[in-house]
Amino acid sequence: MNVQEFYALVNKENSPSEAMTGELKMLVEKYPYFQAGLFIYLKSLYISLAIEDFTPELQRLSPFILDR
Repeated sequence: MNVQEFYALVNKENSPSEAMTGELKMLVEKYPYFQAGLFIYLKSLYISLAIEDFTPELQRLSPFILDR
């Protein structure tokens, strides 16, 4: 994923695909306090209907979200 693809996700020009979920997960693991990355990663899990993955990831990553 390049910067332009990420900005398109942030600006809601594109929806995250299931293929991007792995790349977003690596981004979140490398930069855990990167708010935009966290939100887009969680959104990609939610959109892909991976509820068994979404709920534990939300619980694991919620302490890193500053303004809840």
